[in-house]
Formats: sequence, C-alpha cells, structure tokens
Amino acid sequence: MKVKLNRNICLKALIISLFIIYIIMLFKIILFKGITIAKLFGNYQKLRSINVIPFKTMVDYFTVNKGIGFLRAVSNVFGNLIVFIPLGYFLPTINKRFSKFKYLIITVISFSLFFEVMQYILGIGSSDVDDLILNTIGGIIGYILYRALHKLVAKEYVFNTAIICATVLFFAGSFFVAKKEFGLYLGIDKLDREVIGGSEIPKRKGDIIGFFIAMEGNSITVFKGKDDGNDKDKGIFVNGSNVDMKKNDRDKVNILLSETTKVFSMKAKAKDKKLIMIYEKLSIKDLEHIGKESLMSIWGEEKDGKFIADTVLVTLTQKSDAKNTNEPPKVDAKNTIPSREPDLDGHIKSINGDEIIITRIMTVAQNSNSKTIVSTDIKDSFRITKNTSFIVRNIYEGGKRHNDKSGSLSDLKIKSQISVWGQKEGDYINAEFILINIVN
Repeated sequence: MKVKLNRNICLKALIISLFIIYIIMLFKIILFKGITIAKLFGNYQKLRSINVIPFKTMVDYFTVNKGIGFLRAVSNVFGNLIVFIPLGYFLPTINKRFSKFKYLIITVISFSLFFEVMQYILGIGSSDVDDLILNTIGGIIGYILYRALHKLVAKEYVFNTAIICATVLFFAGSFFVAKKEFGLYLGIDKLDREVIGGSEIPKRKGDIIGFFIAMEGNSITVFKGKDDGNDKDKGIFVNGSNVDMKKNDRDKVNILLSETTKVFSMKAKAKDKKLIMIYEKLSIKDLEHIGKESLMSIWGEEKDGKFIADTVLVTLTQKSDAKNTNEPPKVDAKNTIPSREPDLDGHIKSINGDEIIITRIMTVAQNSNSKTIVSTDIKDSFRITKNTSFIVRNIYEGGKRHNDKSGSLSDLKIKSQISVWGQKEGDYINAEFILINIVN
C-alpha cells in the first residue's frame, strides 16, 4: 500500500508539473507569440482589433484563403480549440472539484476571456469572440476525454499514467505543428542566413552608419545614426535598425573617398526560412546612381578633421536603386491595389486635416510570405484628396493570411502602418491610393 501511495503521489506531482508547463505554453502561444515580456515595458507598436460577431473570423478565413492545405487550415482555425483541450482534463485530474461540469466550464471561459482581454489591454493582438468559442469547445472536449477515460480505467495510477502519456503526445504534436507553421513567429525556429561574397568587408560594426544623401566629387554626405550599442553583423539592418535615425542637420556628415576606397553593395533576399545576403563589389562611380537615403555602413578613420572612408557598404532596399517615376499607379483588377512599389511606407505620426505625416519604414527584403523592414525616424508627408482610395488589410498569423475591405479616411489612426501611392506635386505627394495594414 505504501509503494502504491508513493507511486500515485509521484505521478500526481508530474501531472502538476506538466500543467505548469502547459500554462506557460498558453501564455507564449496566445500572449507572447510576437513580443517578449521585456518589450512590454518599453516602446512597442500596439495593435488592437475586436470581433464580437460569432463565427465571422472562421468564415472570413475559409472564404479569403482557399487551397492552403489541411495542416495549415487546422493549425490556423482550430488551433484555439486544440490548445484548450488539455485544460479540460488537467483541471479535474488535479482538483476533483472540477469534475463537476459547471465549475469546469466557468473556469475554461474565464481563462479564455482573460487572454482575450489581456491582448486588447496590452495591444498585442486580436480580441475575438470566435477564439472564446473555440477555446471553450476545446475545454469541453478535454473534459469529455477525462470522463471517458475515468470510466475505462479504474486504477488511479493507470489513469494518471494515461493522462501523462496523452499530454506528452499533445506537447510533441503541438511543437511539430507550431515549428512547421509558425516557428519564426513564435520564436522557436530561426531564420537561416546564407552569405554570398563580402569576405573583404570588415567584421566589426561600421564607424558610421546612416542614410545616403548625395555625392559630390570625391565626397559623399550621409545622415548619421545614433548608435544604440547593439552590435549587428557588419552594421547591416536586418529585422529592425541598430541605430536611431534622426534626420536633422546635426547628424549630417561629409565623408571623403580616396582611390583606395572599396565599395560594396548588399541585397537581402528572403526565401522560405532563409535570408540570402548577396554582396557585390562596386566602383566609386556607382555611388552616383544609388537611391537617395539608401542605408550605408562606412569604415575608415578621421584625419585632420575629415573622415576618410576605407570601405563603404550600401544596403540596397527594394526601391533604393529604382528610378523616380511620375507614372500613374497601375491597378491590379483583382484587388485594386497598385501593382508597383508604393511611393511611401510608414507609421502615421500625425493627422492635420488633409495632411498626414508618417515616420518611414523601408523594405530590405521581401518574398510572398515575409518582409524584412527597417524602422526609421525620417518623416514624410502627403495629402489626402477627394479622389484618394482606401483599402484596409487585416493581417493574421504573422502575415500568412489576410483579407481586404474598402476603407475610408476614418480608418487612418495614429501609429497605423500604411503604404501610399500617388503623384508628387512640389514638396508633397497627393495620395491616390492608401493601404492600411492592421496586424491581428
């Protein structure tokens, strides 16, 4: 009897340990899938959306995203159901009070409601009644499994062993699906890098990192960024900037080029879960043709009050080497979104009547599934006209799916991320088309 008691105590302790791990997993999957706890105490882009119409998100998903495969459909739509199944059998196994259905269902709904409310308060996702419904169904399924297993198994240690085995299988299956479908988004997978060329570029961070302004004779001018102490690879901007870019005259720096100055370009290309970084050697004359405000890392030394460059690295963005054009936007007949690159990308800083000021974001690499961008403090402005068209794009699962709907001026909010197409007139762009991105 003593051996049996000790065995059951050990099994129960293991079940409680697995329950704690499970709760931590819930917090990671639901609350901290795209942000760390540390970032919650700093500045971060708050994103909120609410859906109170039952089954709307599920219907939108299947009508907007067809033919994406069974595994993707299950992980996206029914993920909220599946992750709450263990809660339905953990609670009554640990505390017999929850073997009564009314206590269990109240607790499951309270858990789900807590997560939905916290997502809204913290501004880290979508608060959706569909999630509440699916979470609750998942908890009920878990409770039904608990009751069925109790009827099949009379001995407590066998029952506890079965619960442990079921939980281990659940953890393994969940990890497989999460890593395959959302590994980068959840932070349990990493983006592999493939570097082509660049062996001659210094390994340390650039002495000057900033945006290219102009080239005149044997000198270039850049807006120098403020170093935040974050030592990124070779001063390259990937997944965010490692300098604080402030566009003002104080940060304007003139750099001399000599006959021995080496010039390189770097272009990043995202493919599946790999970031391919391609370095090419350029001539000094090629700097005359690069796009204004291209990202630069410069190595060299200061002599007699002048900075002389030994090596210059230009990080090419999607538009950094593109020619300016005043052609009207070409419209894709399927979704009305212009097919060419937007004239402006950024977050709304202020709205003053028909004048909108944004802080610019710049795309470094992009494919059909992901985008690598640089956030800056460079300000741009544009104007709304009576002919401006608006589209609101709701983005889900880290960009893996989205749906578009017609929008209006009222959809423009401070800190909204937008893309703008239009015609330049003087110092302003008159917006013809605005895409408003909302991350859920």
